[in-house]
Amino acid sequence: MNIWPRIFVVTVCLLVSAAAVAQPNLSTASVKIGSIRNLFSEDVSSGQFSFYPELQIGGKLTSEQIEWALYWGFWNDGLSETNGQNGTTNFSQTSHILGGRIYFRTPNVFGNGYPVDIGFMTGYSHHFVQSQVVDAEDNEELPAADGVKSELNNIEFGLMIGFSLFGPVKLIGEIHQFIPINAEGVNLPANRRAYKTGLAISF
Repeated sequence: MNIWPRIFVVTVCLLVSAAAVAQPNLSTASVKIGSIRNLFSEDVSSGQFSFYPELQIGGKLTSEQIEWALYWGFWNDGLSETNGQNGTTNFSQTSHILGGRIYFRTPNVFGNGYPVDIGFMTGYSHHFVQSQVVDAEDNEELPAADGVKSELNNIEFGLMIGFSLFGPVKLIGEIHQFIPINAEGVNLPANRRAYKTGLAISF
């Protein structure tokens, strides 16, 4: 039995209950770019990561140290018929991602003279995956598989670090791990991570 989804649901319920008393706000926005592990199989020697932009809004949840966030991301593996392998059928995949996160931050962890934030995050994301055949061998079943849509649900865990640049602007870096809840119609790699850096502003 996978216990992670249950732990995640209980944690979110407790935080939402506390937030109802604390009156959360909308006070941050960020733009990030980086790379994300795509859905190529583990035995592919290259091209396993794709360019990944992400937009996020959020704010205080229960305190300045605990924040909420909603985000959108997108990736495209860029596979085409020109880099396919003979004797194989290749699918190009793209995905929009919608999700929510909770951040547990420690502001100015090294003191006021060193404006560095370190934190942990957990969340949920829904991945809308679109697959297209780009390089196919003769197979009568392929036309039906072309344009297949799949949906993935994931729990996320990760780490973040932030550096104050000037005023309300921060340079941030994040790494997070996807833990699939369901993966119907998609063969997932064993480890899927995303690595991002970007700018965040408080208002």
